[in-house]
Amino acid sequence: MKQLVKFIFAIFGIFNLAQAEISTYEGRITPEQTVTQVREHKALLVDVRSSEEFASGHLDGALNISHELVGEKIALFGADKDREIVLYCRSGKRADRARTELMQHGFTKVFNAGGYAELKPTLASTNP
Repeated sequence: MKQLVKFIFAIFGIFNLAQAEISTYEGRITPEQTVTQVREHKALLVDVRSSEEFASGHLDGALNISHELVGEKIALFGADKDREIVLYCRSGKRADRARTELMQHGFTKVFNAGGYAELKPTLASTNP
């Protein structure tokens, strides 16, 4: 009986861990999916890092809007709420915050591409 109880708790633990992982990466896409979104679907690529981070290197074609200013600069994202928007930062955390903000403003196709270092080998980068 003790073994069965341990087994059941282990199953629930794995399920809860899987659920936490899913919610952490909701809206997250891979570097390869990012290439498809940007190049084939003409998604708007937005670097939500600071202007200093952006100046030290960024992905070709990226618009720089700090995650802290997304709400204030909502007009820069355009009027089409169904336009695909791909966000990235250093690790994906600020991109996730920006994604939430954009979705609260009615944008429906907003993706978190994660961190610049992950994307840099896949997409051409610009270093001033």
